Amino acid sequence: MKLAFLHLYLATASGDPRMILSIAKEFKSQGHEVKVYCSEFNPLFLTDLHRDLNIKVVPPRASLRLALGASSFLGKIAERIRRTKLYTDAAYRIADKLDKDFDFIFCENDYTYKAGARYKKFNSRAKVVWIMNNPPFYHSPKNNFLVNIISQCAAVYEAVVAKKFVKWIDWVVVYDKKNKADAEILGFKTKLIGNPLDFDYFYAPVKKLISGQPIKILAVGALSPLRRFEDVVAVTAMLRKRNLDVRAIIVCKDYWSDKKYRESFTSFIENSGVKEYIDIRFDGVEEEEIMQMLRESQVSVVTNIAKVWIATACEAMAAGLPLILTKTTSLADVLSDGENALFVDPRHPEQIAEKMEMLIKNSELYANVALAGQRYVRENLSFPKFAQEIIKYP
Repeated sequence: MKLAFLHLYLATASGDPRMILSIAKEFKSQGHEVKVYCSEFNPLFLTDLHRDLNIKVVPPRASLRLALGASSFLGKIAERIRRTKLYTDAAYRIADKLDKDFDFIFCENDYTYKAGARYKKFNSRAKVVWIMNNPPFYHSPKNNFLVNIISQCAAVYEAVVAKKFVKWIDWVVVYDKKNKADAEILGFKTKLIGNPLDFDYFYAPVKKLISGQPIKILAVGALSPLRRFEDVVAVTAMLRKRNLDVRAIIVCKDYWSDKKYRESFTSFIENSGVKEYIDIRFDGVEEEEIMQMLRESQVSVVTNIAKVWIATACEAMAAGLPLILTKTTSLADVLSDGENALFVDPRHPEQIAEKMEMLIKNSELYANVALAGQRYVRENLSFPKFAQEIIKYP
């Protein structure tokens, strides 16, 4: 079969670019003809994934990064409008450059589903699959009341727009129950499939905690108030007060150049009393560094308050780290509390500290949770299985 994979921004090493390139690579290894289309591409990132792929860059009318970074209330409104227009235009530009004989169009990004729908008008035979990792109509609570209201209105508007494209999208792949329900309300046919990864690449034996050895918490994700990295810092402080030698590694690349929040988070660390025990990486890390961090860490923590899939947490589980995560994340929909992960309520670092102390003081619990998490990833989140599932009609 001839397959196209669409993503607007392949210029970082973040989760979405990694995912679309990995899926494309898997299908190519199965003998399919594969092309990847994007608006922006940086060959310096994820070279092992894109090295043998056919990447087609269709430049946008302006850099997609120009639609990010607003801080004021009015600025955020203007930014949302500007981003919608710019990203939609970029999606349509890609659609117009696609070969006319694809069998499948896979869209992974907020707005590439519009490109798939536009393409269907030229080639009605093609199947258009929207891999809905970050739906544009998703709303996350905002601290500012007015900004929160505007965000809710924008989400409703995006949902109304998406509904108009239902007849052109054959089915939607989602990673959690909420996105599945939201997509089905709009009329999309959906499939719930866990986000895959290369298990063998990340695999490492489950560690044995050694008395007197520092315990390192690993938390990874884009810098955002929704990630609640403050809770990781707070947990570190709590456990150190209990005479436990706990430290934290926080990889939180500032993708959106949010200067105001970055300064706020930096100040929080400065005043935490445990600054010297926090390894913070605002610029992200290279692939080799994250692998080293996985080898050096003992526990993976997800403090996110948003309903999104955390691919880096699955990588940590594959690497043999037990996972503590908030109940609000998409992963909580597929994992089992007390079996292959430990769940906590969002915005409750004291619960994370409690779970951490349980793992540190109970080596059997530590091993059981880590092994069960590793087994879940191996059995359920492989790329061959994912590739097989996303081309099946729901």
